[in-house]
Amino acid sequence: MSQLFAPPLALASVMLLCAGVADAHHSYAAFDRAREIRLMGTVRTWEMGNPHGYLWVNVKTSTTGSSELWGFEAPSPQVLINHGWSKYSVKPGDAVTLLANPLKDGRHGGSLLELRLPDGRDLDTRPHGQEKKADAGT
Repeated sequence: MSQLFAPPLALASVMLLCAGVADAHHSYAAFDRAREIRLMGTVRTWEMGNPHGYLWVNVKTSTTGSSELWGFEAPSPQVLINHGWSKYSVKPGDAVTLLANPLKDGRHGGSLLELRLPDGRDLDTRPHGQEKKADAGT
């Protein structure tokens, strides 16, 4: 009788171990989820690939007017597709406004939450359970 339970028990143990690893990979620990920043810039590159999408935007500084490259991590392609995104949603040269949770360490980047396209459409990327805030400052 105990031989009947051994394979299912082993399989269940492996699945539980893998679930913990998968959950750890999708951590938002590097981002300050208590803060949201809104930036305007010009798209340099949009990469919609596994395991995450990446948006690179040239953002003009308010002090010098020079351009700084910012990088934003987006969710997986499947999550993006479920939110209405495609690999053609954003093109280099597009003027965009974005909302993101900034990196905790202060580098130029963050976790992409929303993107306003040149035609006025808004695309959302919020992780499950993260609600929109009423207003976001910089």
